[in-house]
Amino acid sequence: MFDHINVRVMEYLKQKSEIEETKMLSLSHQDLANELGTTRVVISRILKQFEKENKIELLRGAIRLL
Repeated sequence: MFDHINVRVMEYLKQKSEIEETKMLSLSHQDLANELGTTRVVISRILKQFEKENKIELLRGAIRLL
């Protein structure tokens, strides 16, 4: 709970991917922000950084883990 938000975001995405048994997550930035108790703007910045690092691919209404 006290990890940096970027660590929490990646861990959440990995866990959700394992539970749903897919790399393609139907999840909005706002949904993710609500789940992690932060703002959509913060989530959007983190996801954009993950995309630059080739960890994820952002799609409309979905996030694909790479």
